[in-house]
Amino acid sequence: MTVIENVVQKLAQLPEHRQLEVLDFVDFLAEKKNRKGPLFSPQGLWAGRGHDVTPGDIAEARKEMWGKYEKEE
Repeated sequence: MTVIENVVQKLAQLPEHRQLEVLDFVDFLAEKKNRKGPLFSPQGLWAGRGHDVTPGDIAEARKEMWGKYEKEE
């Protein structure tokens, strides 16, 4: 039995409201696959708000927040 046949067989056994949840999840996965790049950048979040956030500012904030934790190798 193929994966698709197995999914269809199991899906048919679920109540309709659960089938709709599965359909919603499949739509989510399809949309996620088609995305290119991040949905936003930290600099874009501040655009037009009167703040000039540089990559250095972001790096410094990350270092302050996460600097006390060791990197996992």
